[in-house]
Amino acid sequence: ALLNDVHSRMAPARTAVQALQLLAAFIRARVIRHPFCSLLASNVGSLALALHLAFRASGGLHALLIRLLLRAAKATPMVRGQVVRMKAQVREKIERMIVKDMGAVTAELPAEGQSDAQVIAQLRAWASAENGWRAGKVSGTVYCGDDSLARLAAEATRLYALANPLHPDVFPSLRKMEAEVVAMALRLFHAPPAGCGTMSSGGTESILLACKAARDAARLARGVLAPEMVL
Repeated sequence: ALLNDVHSRMAPARTAVQALQLLAAFIRARVIRHPFCSLLASNVGSLALALHLAFRASGGLHALLIRLLLRAAKATPMVRGQVVRMKAQVREKIERMIVKDMGAVTAELPAEGQSDAQVIAQLRAWASAENGWRAGKVSGTVYCGDDSLARLAAEATRLYALANPLHPDVFPSLRKMEAEVVAMALRLFHAPPAGCGTMSSGGTESILLACKAARDAARLARGVLAPEMVL
């Protein structure tokens, strides 16, 4: 009974193998009978191998075929229209969130500039109207609301407003401050003795630089040519 059960379970597998054998025999017969088919199969195989090697860094032939299929799908009227509508909706949402009515727009340099008092008055008016973040209802925008720290930063900015970090020979204190900040960050993250770093202009640039450093290190150390990022 056990052997009969095993044989019954193996029957579909045997049928599939027989079907594959018949298919292989048919293909061989066709190729032998028609030399053009043999030549075509050889050329197609060579082309597939060449494409796979050429696009190996971006995922190989499989990824190339997927990109081509997606591009072809986007070219159809139905999919293209859906993409256009979705882009328009996203753009409208972003415009409602970002574009505010700030009065008249100055699109060209005026013949005469404003006085210092006029500039400061305009900046004060805008700053007072944009003070809603102090109510604590804004996330990830203002990282510190301490007025004393703001005054200190303003004074430091005033002292170094004309300094140029591209010329550490003229402004050696800038190089010293940058080196000390980098050293502090390296110590916080337990960097090896050969660790190094650089200052960036903000959080977004810092993230991009960190991703680039990880990509380059993986390429040099492990030969990773097509890295993936999981978000």
